[in-house]
Amino acid sequence: MTSNHFHLSLLLRLYRQATNDPLTGLLNRVALQRHTEQIEKTDPRPSAAITLLDLDRFKLINDSYGHSVGDQALRLFAAMLKKGAQKNDTVCRYGGEEFLIISTHVSREQAVEQAEKIRVLAQELEPKTLDNVSFQISVSQGISMLRPDEKIEDAIQRADERLYIAKSNGRNCVVERS
Repeated sequence: MTSNHFHLSLLLRLYRQATNDPLTGLLNRVALQRHTEQIEKTDPRPSAAITLLDLDRFKLINDSYGHSVGDQALRLFAAMLKKGAQKNDTVCRYGGEEFLIISTHVSREQAVEQAEKIRVLAQELEPKTLDNVSFQISVSQGISMLRPDEKIEDAIQRADERLYIAKSNGRNCVVERS
């Protein structure tokens, strides 16, 4: 019985390593891919909002304060996202300083409201430099609503285009229409 317990623990640990980002603890892109496949197979498909988030001027944080401070900022932001996630949200680290939220069973208005709340909360985070000096971060976001029979990858691409517009509009904002 001890052997079975050990093997089960090992399998669970391997599963977490395969599906979770080691820095933030959020789902990784492998897990996101599996989740999107499940959503695309659901009939009828639920309404869903795709929000792509990018920490503003993150390269400057790493260049100015070092990668360990940048990592701390990523962990703080990820913890805030995880804490504020709704029941039907899937939150993942999409890339370096990019995060993605899939919110099912929400309206466009609810998705924008959630994104604005995240934007405000991000500014309230207080990552610290190695000298224990606080600094602020901000986040730009692009939102798209999943269309009926659309591949989620296409909705993610639209959210990415809107994220680019948010960056072009001065950052620290939410764009849900182009």
